[in-house]
Amino acid sequence: MAAQVADRFDLGPDARLEVEAARGEQGQVRRLVTARGVFALKESFGSVDAEEAQRTAEFQVACHDAGVPCPRPLSDIDGRYLSEIDGLPIRVQTWADVEDPDPSLDPTLVGTAVARLHVVDVPVAEPAHWWGTDP
Repeated sequence: MAAQVADRFDLGPDARLEVEAARGEQGQVRRLVTARGVFALKESFGSVDAEEAQRTAEFQVACHDAGVPCPRPLSDIDGRYLSEIDGLPIRVQTWADVEDPDPSLDPTLVGTAVARLHVVDVPVAEPAHWWGTDP
């Protein structure tokens, strides 16, 4: 599967899966290493709504590009953020090492990340949900 994912997402040669980083009810994340870098391969166990996955990834890309420190979703060779490989819904993003919580984290860095997140402008294709707008 590693080579198929690397080909589909144009990640470079010499692809190999190293570790299962996380596993839950809906899927798993595995570390994918290629000659071009380290990536997170997100494999879902059930079906995934392709339109919702595309919108979610586009929002994450906008956040990343605005300077929010987060993994960046990567599109496949057709510009989609969700591909089916071996019958499984697959997404890929840049790898991020997850560390233990740090209570001494600089609050200025946290505030900067939150501020950058709040200026991300993402067009909405449908009306806002009442829960996020009604008092």
